[in-house]
Amino acid sequence: MNLIETKALSHKQGSKFLLKNINWEVKENEHWIVFGANGCGKTTLLGTIAGYRHYNKGEVKLFGEVLSRENAVLLRQKIGFVSASYMDRCFRHESGLDIVLSAKFGGFGRRLAITDHDVKRAMQLLDAFGIVEKANYPYDMLSQGQRQRLLLARALMVSPKLLLLDEPLNGLDVIARNFFLNTLQEIADTQNVSIIYVTHQTEEILPFYTKAMLLKNGAIYAQGDLEKIFSVEIMNEFFGYSTNIHWHEGRVQLAISSELRLSKTIWA
Repeated sequence: MNLIETKALSHKQGSKFLLKNINWEVKENEHWIVFGANGCGKTTLLGTIAGYRHYNKGEVKLFGEVLSRENAVLLRQKIGFVSASYMDRCFRHESGLDIVLSAKFGGFGRRLAITDHDVKRAMQLLDAFGIVEKANYPYDMLSQGQRQRLLLARALMVSPKLLLLDEPLNGLDVIARNFFLNTLQEIADTQNVSIIYVTHQTEEILPFYTKAMLLKNGAIYAQGDLEKIFSVEIMNEFFGYSTNIHWHEGRVQLAISSELRLSKTIWA
């Protein structure tokens, strides 16, 4: 079954296309990398798939059901969504516990229908991510690393079928980065969930990813098997510069040629 299916998906603001003619399928048990430069449409695509952003044209199906304003909240209850760039605009004074619990209803607030079992699970998740002592702290008092752990705990509150991760390592120190990557590996190894990971850094691509999409100017530049997409030929064309690709133990290393430098001397 396709977890995600988009047909001619487009989103336009003014005269600019943020997404243009996206045709994409994600099947059960597939793990995808969505790769591209800043501003290419990666975050917009994930927010649209998660039902948080509307689209102008085309169609999005989630779990075989057409995504609409009417069913977005219900469908989000099967999706884990981690995006600091989006959630930083939604949360401010809410406590860590309330933020994790909000995932149960596909929204941002805590509701009266929360049970003792829900609270127990939320606290277990906060404990597993090492931030249980922050359960009653407001979101805006947490560090970037603590926020990312909190958002991942929120994403897993619903035991999702689909986990969407929007550049989750941005702003994290080396310890937090390693914690997050190791946690993702464990999730991929032990949970029945498909992971979609947005990044512009190849060192974040773990061996369990098998599919990749390249985005450029809001459109799909290439998609398919990870090793075919991350080839010298495709990367040279994609970046417009000479690249060097090296694979080691299922991980890709990409280097851009030394042509990238200042075009004019600025030193006195």
